[in-house]
Amino acid sequence: MLGISMLFSCSNENYENTDPEVSEFIEVKAKDVLMSFVDVNNNNLVKERGADFRVVTGNESIATDTVERDGNTYLRFKPVFPSESKDADTVNVSFQVYLDKEPVAVVESTFRLDSVSLTGSNKTYYYSNTENKVCNRPVKDKVKMLIGKDFSYREEDLAKFTVLFNFLSTDIQSFSVDYQATINGFMGQKITPVQRGLIIPDVNPDYTQDVILAIDGNIHNYYDSEGKLQGPYDIAFIIESQQLFGNSEKHILKVTNSGDCNNNKILSCSFDGIQRDLTSVVARNSFGREYIELTIKRN
Repeated sequence: MLGISMLFSCSNENYENTDPEVSEFIEVKAKDVLMSFVDVNNNNLVKERGADFRVVTGNESIATDTVERDGNTYLRFKPVFPSESKDADTVNVSFQVYLDKEPVAVVESTFRLDSVSLTGSNKTYYYSNTENKVCNRPVKDKVKMLIGKDFSYREEDLAKFTVLFNFLSTDIQSFSVDYQATINGFMGQKITPVQRGLIIPDVNPDYTQDVILAIDGNIHNYYDSEGKLQGPYDIAFIIESQQLFGNSEKHILKVTNSGDCNNNKILSCSFDGIQRDLTSVVARNSFGREYIELTIKRN
């Protein structure tokens, strides 16, 4: 899987009619498109394989280069106006982006005729690149895409998804906990787990200790090539800890969410393959967003 980010900035292009009887010119204000591709492990493929990317419209290859912005490496190209389309009020052009032979993105660009200037026998058409779309959704500033072997998805928005683990009657002997956690999101995309809280109350009467551990990660919305929101999809938390579980096994919490990170609804939850009753594990934070609160008691 891959992912994409885009920025846009303006520049001018000129086209001249070579017909000796008529002096016609086309002046275009085009927008640079900057694209950063990452795989499921968030490796920047433009940095690693920049020479393997191509941008094509029709049978024409478009010039590209790479630039550094905000600590990222971007593939850059300029949408090219088809000179045969002069006189049209609006012109739409598609650009296909390839990594080797694999199509990884489509950019839909719109050009609008702003004005026509007549100076003697010279005629100039002024066009502006007014809009660029990816997945049938306008691009205002940046856009990122997650790309698999067969499908590409636009990634938008950002929200935290939190799991609060209540471990009962552990036998930890300190005020720190040793554990390993990984999170897999949409299409298996890696999510960085962040510890948001660790509470170890006083010792229980039986000399065991309870542990409250909060872990979250960033989730997004995903759109297919038609701009349809994808969902529901699964988020898998994999956690292991000898201290917390009393064994060295990997334990899997699988949560199915609605797909809209801004108004997330939890649809199902299982732990180690056992389905949990949502009324007992779903809670809401102060913003009304749903999260998981899971109680685990050692055998």
